[in-house]
Amino acid sequence: MRRFAFVAAIIGMFFLFLFFEAKPTEIRGIEDLNKLEVNKKVLIFGEIVEARVIYGRTRIFILDNGIEILCECYGFSEGDLIEVEGVVSEFEGKKQVEVLSIAGVG
Repeated sequence: MRRFAFVAAIIGMFFLFLFFEAKPTEIRGIEDLNKLEVNKKVLIFGEIVEARVIYGRTRIFILDNGIEILCECYGFSEGDLIEVEGVVSEFEGKKQVEVLSIAGVG
C-alpha cells in the first residue's frame, strides 16, 4: 500500500510541475495585457520610457508599449531596452506586470 501511495504522489508532483512550468505568453501591448487574467505568466520586450522609485529598490517602469512593470531591481533606467518575464497583477483596477526576471537586451 505504501508503494502505491508513493508512486501516486510522485506522478502527481510531476503533473503539477508540468502545469506550473508552462511557457509564458508573449504580449506586445496594453491591449494584450488587459485580455489576460491575473497570475498569468507573460514575456515582454520593450524600451523604458519612464522610471519611478516607489520605495527602496521597488520601481515602476513604463514601457514604450504602455505596459507598467513593477520591479524590485536596480541598474535599469529610461532608454534601456529590456526583456521581462513576469506575472500579471492588478492594482486599483489597472493591470501591471510583477517581474520574475529582467534582463537588458543589446
